[in-house]
Amino acid sequence: MHRLSITVLLSTTVLSSGCSKLFTDVTGSVDGNKLGEGTAYWGGPVLLITDSDMDCDELSWVSDRQGGNSYQDGEDIGVDESFSAIQFTYESAAVQDGKLSIVGMPPSPAFAYFVVSDKGNIDMYKATSGTIEIETNKKEQVSGTFEVGFGDDGTMSGEFAVENCVNLKPRHN
Repeated sequence: MHRLSITVLLSTTVLSSGCSKLFTDVTGSVDGNKLGEGTAYWGGPVLLITDSDMDCDELSWVSDRQGGNSYQDGEDIGVDESFSAIQFTYESAAVQDGKLSIVGMPPSPAFAYFVVSDKGNIDMYKATSGTIEIETNKKEQVSGTFEVGFGDDGTMSGEFAVENCVNLKPRHN
């Protein structure tokens, strides 16, 4: 009887979570750096997956500059925390449903960056190839997959379902 109760409870939990469960699953490495568990958000033209437990209101450091002109290697982004993050930035005012190519130079519909912060001082790696595919649902969540290459520095791939962050606002072109 006890074993049956546990099985029913687990089945109910899996069934009730459905497709709306928030998660990230990222594999690969960039220059030997991997992405551990943390938080992920999207908003405006940005999707961010980080191994830090940052709240939405702690993302003032996130850049959404167009044309692939985002972070600079060695830049101080004004945080005291050490973390790794992968960020996708769209050239449009907001993320777009569908599959987009990522190339290292404009014109590209989207760019990807891997950022390693050592108490705010960053090492930045820009993806040179890949794709990202996103679908937005009715609950202001996005889900999708990505595969990106960082030249000789490595590759990353993953899947995700993440929540919206109101502090990551659409870009006004």
